[in-house]
Amino acid sequence: MYEMFVALMYRVVIWFLFQIVAVKQLDMNGVQGNREFLAEVLMLSLVHYPNLVNLIGYCADGRQRILVYEYMPNRSLEDHLLDLENKLLTEL
Repeated sequence: MYEMFVALMYRVVIWFLFQIVAVKQLDMNGVQGNREFLAEVLMLSLVHYPNLVNLIGYCADGRQRILVYEYMPNRSLEDHLLDLENKLLTEL
């Protein structure tokens, strides 16, 4: 059985730090529970790779589950992957 989890993504400007971040607010009624949230925080805290956005912080207060990432400008990851796929197909 496959279950999909839902999250809202926001682009947030932290004015006093002069920084733009991406904020992911997990659905409190979704299937991602506390264990999965903690696993995501732990994994992103330990893994550092040039092609992955960094986890800046998180909030686990009450039922709120929020992840704060560095902001990745220039469209979405899906757009980048589709561009790469199209480039590979045109080279064939």
